[in-house]
Amino acid sequence: MMSDAARPGTVMWQHTLISTLGWNKDLAGRTPTVEDLQFANFFKEIYLDSDTRIALLTNAPSDAPEDWLLPQDKVFEARDRVNREAGAQRMLAHFTLTPGQPGWLDAVDRAIELYRPEG
Repeated sequence: MMSDAARPGTVMWQHTLISTLGWNKDLAGRTPTVEDLQFANFFKEIYLDSDTRIALLTNAPSDAPEDWLLPQDKVFEARDRVNREAGAQRMLAHFTLTPGQPGWLDAVDRAIELYRPEG
């Protein structure tokens, strides 16, 4: 059985592919880790080690929920955490529409009420 990191389409598979193909020179010659994809590194790379003033966090839906980059609730948790830790509005968040999936319109209404997405 293939590990999740080796299954095409997963975030870790994509991260490893970027390193292997040389698209990110900072990853060349080093094995990507799951810690690279966790919040602390994200916050450091985007807000502390770059010129980013504000970012928009969005998603890439899939018919297979396990292949989403982040579950929808985690998108908004990340936005709220960034803004809390930064002490200012530094991140906006999209709610990702999934037309055709069961209950998608109800999900939009629920997201507006619970998460107050910027887009």
